[in-house]
Amino acid sequence: MPGITFPQGSEDVRDALLWVVQNLQGEGDTENVFVLAHSAGGVHVASLLLSPALFVSPLAAALKGVTLLGVPFDIGNGKQGEMWEAAMKYYGSAQKIRDKQPIWLLKRSDTRFISHLSPVCVAVAGSEPRRIVRASESFASILKEKGGCVEEVVLDGHDHMSPILALSSGHSEEWGEEMVEWIRGRCIYGSESLRAASGQGSG
Repeated sequence: MPGITFPQGSEDVRDALLWVVQNLQGEGDTENVFVLAHSAGGVHVASLLLSPALFVSPLAAALKGVTLLGVPFDIGNGKQGEMWEAAMKYYGSAQKIRDKQPIWLLKRSDTRFISHLSPVCVAVAGSEPRRIVRASESFASILKEKGGCVEEVVLDGHDHMSPILALSSGHSEEWGEEMVEWIRGRCIYGSESLRAASGQGSG
């Protein structure tokens, strides 16, 4: 949305997820929430995860996993083109980009906070722009060093946009099936919201 500034993008994501958690009990499993965030959207989600003032209960308790796909965690490593121009408008200055972009939020994060974050899958396409690959590798490495639960995935045969476009197309969407398995491995089965959504609640 034109005119928004940091951290309003992350606040919008937080508010949308909180609404789901607080209003859809019985319609879905609101105790096992998973998020897939791609490209610039991943900047907002990563910034949400790394901002203790924003990432609070009940969202923090409900969010069981996040996949960050093709995310420019280090915006400052590509100071050209439309992305840099958009970042300048969103953050306000080159210094604020450096201080508030996800890679620096992570570097400054307390290890105790990081160790309690939801599991993260950092994914890149096989033909991802090199600057995004480098930033993703650095982000995952620092997250691991600080005690985060992180998995790295490369989607062979894809470019920056194609993984999202492939979903539900019937072609090259195997990565989505693998994500489903990743999610299943992190769900807490037997949750009250899952029983309610399936009509098995005690009431």
